[in-house]
Amino acid sequence: MVANKKKWAFKVYQKKSWAIVDSPGFYPVVIEWSYGSKQTHALSLSVKPEQWNKSFQRLNVEKGSDIHPQAVKYNEELDRLAANINEIVDYFEKRHIPFVNAMILEKLLHPVSKMKVREYIVLQKDNCESIGAFGRADNFIELLEYLDKFDKDFAKRSFPEIDLAYVKKFVNKQLASGRKTGGISVNVRCLRRVLNLAISDQVGSMETYPFSNKYGTMVGKETYNIEKELEGRTRKRYIPKRFLVKFQHYIFLNRAHARTKAIFFLSFFARGINFKDMALLKVSDIMKGFNRDGMPIEYFTYRRGKSKKVIEVVINKDIREQIDFLKSLQTVDDYLLPIVTVSGLEGRKLYEHIKNKRKKFNKFIQKMTVIMGFPEGLLDVTSYFARHSFAMIMDKKTNHNINIVSQAMNHSKTETTRIYLEDFGRDDIAEYNDGLLDKTA
Repeated sequence: MVANKKKWAFKVYQKKSWAIVDSPGFYPVVIEWSYGSKQTHALSLSVKPEQWNKSFQRLNVEKGSDIHPQAVKYNEELDRLAANINEIVDYFEKRHIPFVNAMILEKLLHPVSKMKVREYIVLQKDNCESIGAFGRADNFIELLEYLDKFDKDFAKRSFPEIDLAYVKKFVNKQLASGRKTGGISVNVRCLRRVLNLAISDQVGSMETYPFSNKYGTMVGKETYNIEKELEGRTRKRYIPKRFLVKFQHYIFLNRAHARTKAIFFLSFFARGINFKDMALLKVSDIMKGFNRDGMPIEYFTYRRGKSKKVIEVVINKDIREQIDFLKSLQTVDDYLLPIVTVSGLEGRKLYEHIKNKRKKFNKFIQKMTVIMGFPEGLLDVTSYFARHSFAMIMDKKTNHNINIVSQAMNHSKTETTRIYLEDFGRDDIAEYNDGLLDKTA
């Protein structure tokens, strides 16, 4: 042991509250830490105080002393534990990683599992499928595909190898291939989720955790900020108000186009409800009630796919117009809208059906933007644009009150809402800045 660096010790803790009830006179052997603050952790060893040698921090083994029947075995365990502790401390110090008692204890009691990262991702994918979370399962599948493509040795990788440098290389390789930042962001977020779950399951590596949240902050190192590095580059996916108005009043003679338009605006007016949640709406989800003034209202409820939070949306005249039109088309089972068109689908089959419907929806709406003469930057409209467009319009209507926008979109954090919104005041600043040196200014 390195005496001058050691800030811990083995002791017998003789507090009455720590006494072994079933063995009178016996007390636990503990580790007393002083890395940062003082902390004590009891081991699964118990001895009488007279069986303990304070100077050597081990059990007595010399003749003439009170010797525990398992003294030799206990001392061997303590020797192994001491060696492990010193190795852990050296590991942190050599890598200049700030550490505290809890980090040493965590690594000591829960060493990093030998489970490989790929094996763990497959396990998470299987778990998601078993509970019907097929979207999340598909995210894991896509992550595996890209990691296997990026790293020919990925199947051999352990969690400590997935560090900041690894993530940067993974991202840069995809950027170099021409992949859009939105898709990369989905992959990297999924990887972050994998590492978070692994740490929670005590199989991951906290020391090499590469992202900017509580684990990254804990180790005090440079971390990868997804929002800053990727999502900040992503073009905001919304339709400006003047094009939304044009879209709203445009008459489509094609039945499929008219249906697509109604679904888009139902999503928009219903606070950005996503495509899947819309598809699963049932007739029985429409309720009657009263507003705060006692006036009768209709509203529908649904359970948000991501958060599982129950959402209530008041049916105003704009929403009613879309629902009435869509209800006039053929529906199956108890579904409110003509998105699910095959009766009796469940589980993975239902998920894939809705997924295919969303793909068709996106193809239709992109054809419709061409018909309407939208500019080049608005020819890639998808179902997501309805939610983002709602956020932008609501942001301006509330005079940039992000708390209202966040609540309307059912976000748990305003930081999530900010991702949807463009830089505050960009257009306003441009308007005021125009003609700054004009004589009339």
